Amino acid sequence: RVLYEKYLLIAGVKSGTLYKKGKERGCWLPRHFMLDRLNNSITYYDKATTAGQKLLGQIDLTKCYVLITDDKVVEKPNCLHILYSRGKQMRSVYIYANSVKEIVEWYYAIRSFQTQLGYSRNCVNTVYESYLEKTPAEGKGAWRKRWCILVADKIFYYKNIMDPFPKGQVSIS
Repeated sequence: RVLYEKYLLIAGVKSGTLYKKGKERGCWLPRHFMLDRLNNSITYYDKATTAGQKLLGQIDLTKCYVLITDDKVVEKPNCLHILYSRGKQMRSVYIYANSVKEIVEWYYAIRSFQTQLGYSRNCVNTVYESYLEKTPAEGKGAWRKRWCILVADKIFYYKNIMDPFPKGQVSIS
């Protein structure tokens, strides 16, 4: 059984129920997540059973960054932050599991899958998160505390940590 589980993690095969923070109301809802090898993505559904199952979202693994978040920063322990490109806009998704083991398995399954696809550049070393202070673009106005995420050559800034979309971005290249 242990060898089989290691094979699944190496192969990037994983599915299970995790809790996703809702975009609109901000509630944590159970969702059935699957690594979808055909579409190089993570898909998530409203329930685990196939009868009446509704596809709620799909995250392209070739355009995403994933990191395990600090439970002192986010309101839930065992949480992953997935930052991905959706058209011209970046989107943040937070998911958590009931155990550290489970969220670490998800992290390594996603990273393994990305490496197999040749997208090993999406590594945790290229993503940093922290609070910074920022002034308005015009240079006038009060400094405001913003949650910032550094990804490769861009800083995305959010009004609040758990916001699904950034307020803006700054290129640093």
